Amino acid sequence: MTQDDQLRVEMDAGTADHILNHLEGRTLQVAIGFDVRHDGLDLETGEVTDTVVRVDVDPDSRYPDPQAVALVWWASQRRIYFPDEFARLKADLEHDAGDRIQEIVRAHPDVFGDVETVMRFVFARPARVLHAPPMSVCRRCGTPLWPTVTGRQPPEVTARLLSERPSPAWCRRCGQRFAYDKAGNLKSEDSTNVRIMATRLMDTDDQPPLPGV
Repeated sequence: MTQDDQLRVEMDAGTADHILNHLEGRTLQVAIGFDVRHDGLDLETGEVTDTVVRVDVDPDSRYPDPQAVALVWWASQRRIYFPDEFARLKADLEHDAGDRIQEIVRAHPDVFGDVETVMRFVFARPARVLHAPPMSVCRRCGTPLWPTVTGRQPPEVTARLLSERPSPAWCRRCGQRFAYDKAGNLKSEDSTNVRIMATRLMDTDDQPPLPGV
């Protein structure tokens, strides 16, 4: 099977999962802020553009939701936007962006540049995370996988937070997908079964020290 064939199978399966989860209401909203230039008149009149792009996603989706978030994040990192320009971009990004990636990229060449470069970024292979759970962060943007885990809280609190999200599929900030081994263990410097880690933390007689603490 070629790489294109593998991607097509993944997209087909991901689309089916996305539709099912959307119908069952298992979605959340990702909000990504943009840098938009306003002049003094805008500020005086209160006609300030909403500079946040919001995308409704399924956190377990393999396609098209992480790709949509990756596309939005790419655009947010590019430059400062003028209000009218941003309004057009925002309208496109908030309307089924994951299913319209090439269309959106081609419609905004001054934002995205080379189509192939953007596509490689949006469809990047799943990557190992940095640092072992529960202190793991996204390799691409540095966002924590479990942002409310601090290392200074009781082990049972950490266990609960890990149990609520034992298998994060992708980064909710930049869309980078996370790599797992064949046994379903999250890949970092090593492979970790987060569910088992959470169970061990609940056992007061067997509480391993948290990495990095």
